Amino acid sequence: MQIYFPIAEISLNIFLVLAMGGGVGFLSGLFGVGGGFLMTPLLIFIGVPPAVAVATEANQIVAASVSGVIAHWRRNNVDIKMGMILVIGGFVGSTAGSFLFKLLREIGQIDLVISLSFVLFLGVVGSLMVVESVRLIMRSRKGGYRKKAHQHYWAHGLPFKMRFHKSKLYISVIPPLLVGFFVGVLAAIMGVGGGFIMIPAMIYLLGMPTSVVVGTSLFQIIFVTANVTFFHSINTQTVDVVLAVLLLAGAVIGAQFGARVSGMLGRTAARPIGRDRSRGLRETSYRPGIRAERPILNRPGDRGMSRVAALVLAFGLAATTPQAIAQSLVADMSESSISITSNFTGKDILLFGAVDGPSDVVVVVQGPREELVVRRKAKISGIWMNRRSVTFQSVPAYYAVASSRPLEDIAPGTVRAQYRMGGAFLDFALAADTRHLAGEELLQFREAILRNKRRESLYFEAENSVLFRERLFRTSIVFPASAPEGDYTVRTYLLRDGRVIDEQSTPLQIRKAGIERTIFDLANQRPALYGIIAVLIALASGWLAAALFRRT
Repeated sequence: MQIYFPIAEISLNIFLVLAMGGGVGFLSGLFGVGGGFLMTPLLIFIGVPPAVAVATEANQIVAASVSGVIAHWRRNNVDIKMGMILVIGGFVGSTAGSFLFKLLREIGQIDLVISLSFVLFLGVVGSLMVVESVRLIMRSRKGGYRKKAHQHYWAHGLPFKMRFHKSKLYISVIPPLLVGFFVGVLAAIMGVGGGFIMIPAMIYLLGMPTSVVVGTSLFQIIFVTANVTFFHSINTQTVDVVLAVLLLAGAVIGAQFGARVSGMLGRTAARPIGRDRSRGLRETSYRPGIRAERPILNRPGDRGMSRVAALVLAFGLAATTPQAIAQSLVADMSESSISITSNFTGKDILLFGAVDGPSDVVVVVQGPREELVVRRKAKISGIWMNRRSVTFQSVPAYYAVASSRPLEDIAPGTVRAQYRMGGAFLDFALAADTRHLAGEELLQFREAILRNKRRESLYFEAENSVLFRERLFRTSIVFPASAPEGDYTVRTYLLRDGRVIDEQSTPLQIRKAGIERTIFDLANQRPALYGIIAVLIALASGWLAAALFRRT
């Protein structure tokens, strides 16, 4: 069962999303981590845009953390005083991180930073946790090892000390503030709660007992991720509340089970062992040589009743309409508009018609125009980074060509260029600041647009896809779930002897409708209100789950 997400603008399996939320929620309650270090890469892996994955996961973590912290609160495992110090640092860090995220997105480096952050931090933290676990195992086998209640480090000698009775500590507030700040920055950039950093820091740097670390970590995560959700809603409009709610549904339940299992584990066993989960992370890049084209016109299953209906309708149109008798070409579509609703997974539009004799038919579909920034990557110290960028104006967001034969056999290059029959003949206007670009370099950037649009299934050419039966013809135009909103133009050309002898233009509209339209408009037109609503939904979901699972 597929569901459409209005901000991410993709369709995903609802059961997959629920299962992912439940699994990560379980880890949240078990280890006191938000679970974003797993969920964000997983969301990117299944096709969610990185910016949307980061912002939406922060919203999901709010609910999972609320549910988990209530469970730990009932067990008296939350140090509120320490949590508030961490929250102060986290608020400052997450606010700064949100604006840094916006800046990185504008300069085109956010995907790279997200990827490197996961590889670096999860790799380092995971390695340290494995080393610590191996040491504990070796010491337990040797026996006779006894750890001190509190070990003192250089951090304990800093000024501005405060007593934390719940944690039985008397330390400076500077280390907790710095830990909170650092975790806040990570939460904004990586879409994580930061527990995989904060838990080890609270245990090994601050010397907090493991019994209160989990609940205190979740307490801090609630406020930091709520702040991240709000600022991402304002700055980038990338919080998909529909996706977040589905993740919440699984996560808040999983967090309750995780919290109960956590109470059964020993102090040492409850310490998280990090692992590098970043292998699933994918990076979108404009690199030469990538081919990922998929023919999506005239699918094998597009036969039967659709074919019969097309032939009957086309024959009736050609035979009974007086105007049609005087025309060389008559064409129409099965639908003139597409509504994007919650169950939208793409749409097949049937185009059919009739001609007055032996000829070729070419169908050209162009979507709304957009300004597009193309960035070329360069390998620097073994890392692919965005370097040169070029801005193109009036680029079709969607482009498709269907023809009865190979285009080069139907018409010469001059005719194909005149009627934009083929991606090579599309006119990509340069922005004013990059109009000096020409020659081979310009060609490389144009090819990058075509290559990446084809990879996204938004550009394609399907030769031999217009099927004839005597004078009747038909073809199927497929619009993927990622097809952008706007006004489309479907042009049907009739060609003989390499010349266009007749043509017909038909408009097509794609619009979000229903709740999807409301959510999209609210997110883009009133982002502050949208961010507040997203946070309130997360808080209410977490509280409701905790109330439902409360033991009587």
